[in-house]
Amino acid sequence: MRDAHGVSDAGKAFPLVTGKFGQRPQIAKGVGSPPRNPAFVVLEEGGGASVRNAEEIPVIRYVRTDWVTGTVSHDSWASGVSDEPLPTDPVGAFLSADLDNLRVGSRLEALVPYATTAAVFVVDVVGVQPRPGSGHS
Repeated sequence: MRDAHGVSDAGKAFPLVTGKFGQRPQIAKGVGSPPRNPAFVVLEEGGGASVRNAEEIPVIRYVRTDWVTGTVSHDSWASGVSDEPLPTDPVGAFLSADLDNLRVGSRLEALVPYATTAAVFVVDVVGVQPRPGSGHS
């Protein structure tokens, strides 16, 4: 988690993010070596319904960059995908835990270490959809 000074639990400052919810974020490269532990911070708290991970899948827009190079590897805004369900891979599972109980309209920054770098995500929670088999519609 980020403390009042903008530092992750790994002691690394989160990369600077500019732009507001609903706008394509600009993400600066990380400074120094990448963090070794995952961390996240809520950049903007939304006012919509709370995400309930047990019953719902967050619908998101996001940008993913590399800590070391700053290279963008996924960009919902540029790909033309307006809204997409959270991925179901291990990174999606990590992000899912971060999104639990956040409100629709929130923006989150997350650091996910892998190999010799870390992925930097900026995620806008734009809605929710029922989780298959949850019994909710």
